[in-house]
Amino acid sequence: MMGWVLAARRSSAPQDLKKTTGEIDLDLDDLKTETFGDKDKDSAQTEHAHNWLEIGGDVAPKQREENRWARFTIKAVESTSVAKLADAPEANGTRSVKVVAKGDMWMHGVTSPKTVKLTVSFSGPPAAPTQVHVVSDEPVLLSLKEHDVKPRDVGGKFLNGALEKVGKKIDDQVQVSLDLTARASGPR
Repeated sequence: MMGWVLAARRSSAPQDLKKTTGEIDLDLDDLKTETFGDKDKDSAQTEHAHNWLEIGGDVAPKQREENRWARFTIKAVESTSVAKLADAPEANGTRSVKVVAKGDMWMHGVTSPKTVKLTVSFSGPPAAPTQVHVVSDEPVLLSLKEHDVKPRDVGGKFLNGALEKVGKKIDDQVQVSLDLTARASGPR
């Protein structure tokens, strides 16, 4: 489970969903891998991932905090399946909207432009939703090299060197999928 902070800013949304902007912040320190289904192997892989991201225990606290967060800033909504949230059909108290959002992915000190396809489900009244559930419809591709994410521990460096000797490389592209929920915190 990742720690997410969803800070949506909107002008006239939900009346005009295309005017929505916002940020999705991800606490990478909460990253846990579950590739092997074996607790010890998954734990070791999680530790390697933290070291690659420079947020592991061997990293100086200041640098660890600088690399701890990733952020997707929604700059524009390119298209929506409905213009207004009230126009989306309601099913079991939820209204779902297909969205194509353009923005910037910032991670490890580097920003890269991204377009994401999402399904956004709103609970509560259309004029003042109480909960938003965001799921990516297809993974977002992220370049490890572009964001300077690489083997930094002995095991990772050894694996990378061994693979290069046999003409293989660690894949540069990773697929990132979103599945997050934000709840209204009440009046400010």
